[in-house]
Amino acid sequence: MIGGCLLPCSLFLYAWASYYKVHWVVPVLAEAMFACGNFMVFMAVVVYFSDVYTRHGVVASALAANTLLRYILASVFPLFSVQMFQKLGVQWAASLLGFLSIVLACMPFVFYRWGPALRKRSAYSGSMLQAEQ
Repeated sequence: MIGGCLLPCSLFLYAWASYYKVHWVVPVLAEAMFACGNFMVFMAVVVYFSDVYTRHGVVASALAANTLLRYILASVFPLFSVQMFQKLGVQWAASLLGFLSIVLACMPFVFYRWGPALRKRSAYSGSMLQAEQ
């Protein structure tokens, strides 16, 4: 949850501290915040998948699907990001990413609130084993 909140904050800080008049250490600190938030979210997803998908070794498939989706997005993003930053400028392009990350920052809170109900509905979740016993 902390990492989900760090990501939008770091993107907005980077976006509006990227002027030439702002000292160079401010965008570097924003990048460090982004790296910490990204690492926290990534590790939370890996641990969440490991805890949830314990039935019949499904965790390997869940982690492979997560990795495949990340790699697909990483390969597609450069196709439009250069044009986005050229057309919008660094400030507004990074702000656009910040607004998108605000929407996605709600996901840890959604999983915290409704995660048990979602896991009970999944046929592959380990919580189904506990419900059957």
